[in-house]
Amino acid sequence: MPKKTTRIIRETGNDYILEVKGNQKNLFKQVRLIAQTYLPMDYSKTMEKNRGRLEIREAYLYDNIEGIDEAWIDIKRIIKVIRSGIRNNKPYYEEHYYISSLSKLNAQEMATIIREHWGIENGLHYVKDVNMNEDKSRIKGASAAENLSIIKNIAINIYRYNGFKSIKYATQRYTNRIVEQLQLIRNTHIINN
Repeated sequence: MPKKTTRIIRETGNDYILEVKGNQKNLFKQVRLIAQTYLPMDYSKTMEKNRGRLEIREAYLYDNIEGIDEAWIDIKRIIKVIRSGIRNNKPYYEEHYYISSLSKLNAQEMATIIREHWGIENGLHYVKDVNMNEDKSRIKGASAAENLSIIKNIAINIYRYNGFKSIKYATQRYTNRIVEQLQLIRNTHIINN
């Protein structure tokens, strides 16, 4: 995520909550330092036991943005999210850091937004990675890879619009069946209007 992303988001009148990862070394280092040094302005914790696993989610909200490069436009909050618990009888612990232009939300509201996005992201990436082998693609070149990803997103949306719960099943059913694929496209609301 480049710095210009925050500028573009804000110039278009939108807010953001963006995960800070290791590829932004200075930002990551500063955000992590703030979370380690200062007390949070708010905190939330949820526990969930589901399908034999325990998950604890903690969100720490910070309003101190001291030392962060001003090129990251309109940062108002830093969020630290800890996910821990037990999966498959094994303990796990994950720390994630976020920056946000939102200033009126509390820790629980931020955590809810992050979790909802995480679910959408995981659902789409899982389908593309596992069912459509996107991670194993040998296609080179940014434009070709991006165009193929867009086509896969369109296919997933068409299958979901037509009521398929399993993208794997839909892909297997319609592979190499051009006439049936076109019928699916014709059945979509977008094409009919």
